[in-house]
Amino acid sequence: MSSIDILTKTGSRSALSAELDRALRSVRSEAPGFALVLVDVTNFKRFNTHNPAALGDIVLIRLAECLKAVVGNRGPIYRVGGDVFAVILRDAGEAEAVAICTEILRATHNRITPPQAVHCGHHLCSGPVTVGVACGFALASPEQNAETLMRVADMNLYEAKTAATGRTAMPQTSRRTE
Repeated sequence: MSSIDILTKTGSRSALSAELDRALRSVRSEAPGFALVLVDVTNFKRFNTHNPAALGDIVLIRLAECLKAVVGNRGPIYRVGGDVFAVILRDAGEAEAVAICTEILRATHNRITPPQAVHCGHHLCSGPVTVGVACGFALASPEQNAETLMRVADMNLYEAKTAATGRTAMPQTSRRTE
């Protein structure tokens, strides 16, 4: 299984799984904590319905480039699948995770929709079908496993997506382990 996502040149889902396990073992040995940040393209299904597949690929590539620019050397970036990306934000607590999410939202605002995006063709649409991003995160703790950490981050991402009604948003605080 490849450790690199060929389209976005980010880590793959299998690479994320291996790194999460390693990072959680590190947290259990008193190393600094980390945050798992999930980033999702909002309105992506609708965008792909009304645009050629190549434009959807451009959205994903542009998002990956924005993530690389924002995150830099603070942690690795992975494409989890479809239009979802993950960042393992090293040595990070809640304040750092919120700051990174805010930076991601700013960096991607009006920058990931290709200019060639077409109108949806419905009389209720007033312009091209555009996309945004939503962020959710979870803070690692020694008692968690990778599955629990992913589930909490995913719940926060879902909360951000539903609160945003297709726009860019993020939850204000992270959920703790359940």
